[in-house]
Amino acid sequence: MITMQAVLTIEEIASVNLNASGKPAPHGYTETTYDRNRIPTHRLTDTLQQD
Repeated sequence: MITMQAVLTIEEIASVNLNASGKPAPHGYTETTYDRNRIPTHRLTDTLQQD
């Protein structure tokens, strides 16, 4: 039987910057923002090749 009741509810999502070892690292933001301008404009693989 299908009840259409919610099985899971997500109340908060947190994005964390990770270093090469997978540990949390500073990201440079000091307050919460909701603007879409925080989305990277380049591919992660491009950054990795430069490092």
